[in-house]
Amino acid sequence: MRPSLLLPLPVALLALAACNAPPAAPEIVINPGEPRTDADLGVVFLALTTDENKDEVSHTFRWFESGTLRSDLTTDTVPAAETDKGETWKVVVTPNDGELDGEPAEAEVLILDTEPVASVTLGPDGAATDDDLVATATAEDIDGDTVTFSYAWTRDGQALDWTEATVPAAQTAHGETWEVTATPNDGELAGAPVTASITVGNTLPTVESVTLEPAPAYEDSLLVATAFGVDDLDDDAVALTYTWFVNDTDVQSGEDDTLTGALFSKHDLVRVEVTPADSF
Repeated sequence: MRPSLLLPLPVALLALAACNAPPAAPEIVINPGEPRTDADLGVVFLALTTDENKDEVSHTFRWFESGTLRSDLTTDTVPAAETDKGETWKVVVTPNDGELDGEPAEAEVLILDTEPVASVTLGPDGAATDDDLVATATAEDIDGDTVTFSYAWTRDGQALDWTEATVPAAQTAHGETWEVTATPNDGELAGAPVTASITVGNTLPTVESVTLEPAPAYEDSLLVATAFGVDDLDDDAVALTYTWFVNDTDVQSGEDDTLTGALFSKHDLVRVEVTPADSF
């Protein structure tokens, strides 16, 4: 009987290549969450994108402006110059491990109104009691909105009911300090109030006219000058200076409103100039 031979059976080795898994979807938000027109938009990752194969993960960014893909914007930031009030901006971030794309993540924000920025001046320069006080306010609005202003006034620190841009001269007096506060509004938001102030200066006194008597005059006449319409809006005391001219030569100046015949002769031309002055 022949002995049986035991031969080893062939062993089949099955080598299974490990399958690559796509990276997980990232968690993102857009910063700021309530952006205005002057803010850059940026993607913030709330957590790092994970990959079970521990591959290095990169990201692609697609931005949509009110539903329209902006193929020119491919980074994690949108400059403020690209955005306008009322637009909706969405970003889609897709992870990739070098072989496979992972599930994309999305975030979206609405561009809000930006408040206007104002400035104001108060004039005129050197304002006196006979000048209206005029507030001139200007504003810049990055959204291009029409800006209106509200006005509040104080006089020597006391709040007034006046809300117009101009204060009539009749309401002001010498030495008062007036301050105006102008607040801009673009129809949605009020901007920061701005202020300007001015101190009301002295108003020059006035004389309406002057007469000389007697008429006609002779060499022995005492000439008398009479000033009319002497006025001072600040109610200051007014002093008058009389300057007398004979044939255009100054012969007498001071508070004397008379000129004796000793200072002029027959056929001379006598003229008087009256100058009012207050204590200022």
